[in-house]
Amino acid sequence: MTLACIFADIVFTAIIGLPFLLVTAFLLNHLRSFKDLPPGPWALPFVGYTIFFSKKPQVALTNLSKKHGHIFSVNIGTETVIVLSSYKIIKEALINQANSFSHRVDFKNIKSTIVSKDKLIATLDDGKDFAFSILGDANFQKTVIESQITDEVKCLITTMKFHGGCLQEMDQLIQQSTTNAMCGVFTGHRFDYKDDVLQDILKLLVEMSKTVNLLSWKKALSINIGKFVTSTHAEKIDYMSELTKVMSKIVAKNERELKSGRENTFINVWLAEIEKQGMKIKNHLHRHSLKRQLAGLVITNYVFQTNTLLWGLMFLTKHPEIQLKVQNEIDIIIGKERIPTITDIEQMPYVRATILEIIRMRPILSLHFSYRTLV
Repeated sequence: MTLACIFADIVFTAIIGLPFLLVTAFLLNHLRSFKDLPPGPWALPFVGYTIFFSKKPQVALTNLSKKHGHIFSVNIGTETVIVLSSYKIIKEALINQANSFSHRVDFKNIKSTIVSKDKLIATLDDGKDFAFSILGDANFQKTVIESQITDEVKCLITTMKFHGGCLQEMDQLIQQSTTNAMCGVFTGHRFDYKDDVLQDILKLLVEMSKTVNLLSWKKALSINIGKFVTSTHAEKIDYMSELTKVMSKIVAKNERELKSGRENTFINVWLAEIEKQGMKIKNHLHRHSLKRQLAGLVITNYVFQTNTLLWGLMFLTKHPEIQLKVQNEIDIIIGKERIPTITDIEQMPYVRATILEIIRMRPILSLHFSYRTLV
């Protein structure tokens, strides 16, 4: 037998045997991973079940819940997740047992999408409690948050009046307005809508929202294959790192203003705590944690506030009778001469109920971010 024949036999055996070994390994791993998990559908290698989601993954998940129950498992890419599809079960997990489900999932495809693999970036859990303590402070809410939102609302109304109330790109205006209000809470002043810093933040947020899609089978396939074929994939898409860099510039500017006695802002309160603790400062309060928290808050604000406002506008447009009742209550309590305040909502039960109903109907975060338990 010639060397060429031997080589041909080896190649033929590899071509025939390798797929068999891969399929066998996949089946064994699939059976082992699902041993102690809720029931769920079978999945394909690399892409999991996401290839069957089409353009309406929520419909596909609803159909799966009818077959497998309100608690079932499904593969998204190479990751196995547990899906809760019942209001009662979701409430039990995220409200009644919130502490047990408070952490975020470290998805490989999410990590390679928003965090460069060559950089160690801690999770947003670092410093989260301190950030919430700042935002939850009643005095901070009154003097900083309400003030910045009021200024932004005035500018938003002015912009809408300038266009005669007819804007073809209302979504873009809402996006930059809500993001600008959040940046105002950070810094104590609002940006012009054409400001380079604000536009850089918005560009990153828009691109990230398009990229970070857990239920995209094309994304899952490209990332899972990319992990084995090339090492540059994660470096091409590093939005979180870029957003953190923008926040670094904002923090540096506010740090200079803090020394000149600038009023309290989110950044300045955090920096003041760093200066107060000195060498005894805890890891989660360092400057790098501050920058990550700013980036995380901007993302959360962008996803939640923007979607809520746009959904609310569409809902009220579709239901003019509800719009009229909301407007009447606002006219009675607030009138037409001033901007609403935080305390006004307590006197407007119908407006408050409408807002809560809009949030309830719109599953803003159900398919964007996932949770994990602490165990």
